[in-house]
Amino acid sequence: DMAAFKYLKNGVTGVGVTGDYIDAFDLCESVTGFYRNVLTSTFSVATYLADHCAKMVSPEGSNETFGGAGAANTDAYATRLANAKTLNSPWMCYGVNSLVTYQADGVTEKTYDGWMLAVYHNAIKASANPRQAATNKVLNILRTDEELTPTQLINAEKSGCLTISKNPNGEYILLHGLTTFQGNNLIYNLSQTIVTALALINDLRNSLWLEFGGKTPTDPDNLDKEFDDADIREFVDNKFDIDYIQNFGWLSRNVYTGEAAYDPNYTITRDGNVIYFNFPDGKIVSSIDYIFSLLNLDLIKGSSTGV
Repeated sequence: DMAAFKYLKNGVTGVGVTGDYIDAFDLCESVTGFYRNVLTSTFSVATYLADHCAKMVSPEGSNETFGGAGAANTDAYATRLANAKTLNSPWMCYGVNSLVTYQADGVTEKTYDGWMLAVYHNAIKASANPRQAATNKVLNILRTDEELTPTQLINAEKSGCLTISKNPNGEYILLHGLTTFQGNNLIYNLSQTIVTALALINDLRNSLWLEFGGKTPTDPDNLDKEFDDADIREFVDNKFDIDYIQNFGWLSRNVYTGEAAYDPNYTITRDGNVIYFNFPDGKIVSSIDYIFSLLNLDLIKGSSTGV
């Protein structure tokens, strides 16, 4: 509400130390922000970010968060992959490719460590519907000075790393939007699916609180009732049918098997002034990351009489 911009003055510039980042994380525990990136290659900061995101996603934090960090280009390639495996977090991504782009002046070229690739990834995610994947998206960069071999790319993906590759047009792309989770679970392995799930959880919880928080359900026969328990189920049904399926496109029925997008027979439990929801099943959307084709071809064979 100021008439003109005001700027900080009399400050100092320098290199942030690990403690500065930890202080910032602790401060951000009370701040709403879905995507959180660190602009440093210090691995201890990345590990603290993983813990921070896990806390934000937990019932204690109730502030769904997805983080991003990256490796130093001076680290050995094996070290970068080992770092990603150590993080082992479904709540963050980790870039291992350096990239070259312009500094803020738009003229001077600068090489950035892998954390900048994580910034690009999360910026792509933040600019679109959570269901959209960063996989295969063209990066607005000049180049990468370390183009990885096919074997290195495969090993990076197995380790849960963000890497740079080229598409058939020769453009630099973010190969796959992955988390650092080391288990075999596509919901947790893909940043697209875990971010969509987190967004759904966040939206549902906040919507329920805005609609019913602090209000009192009464008996269905009460004459001046504000709402009853049946209205809660109707509200949740509408959130799933209208928002998560029709409007947002976060859930989808399985057109191959006929399974529904979610099981409407979910459980609502009341314990005094506390209410719990237990949803047994749901089908979250995912990108098409691989395409294979099988053609049964043969040469022309046969004979003709000329008729």
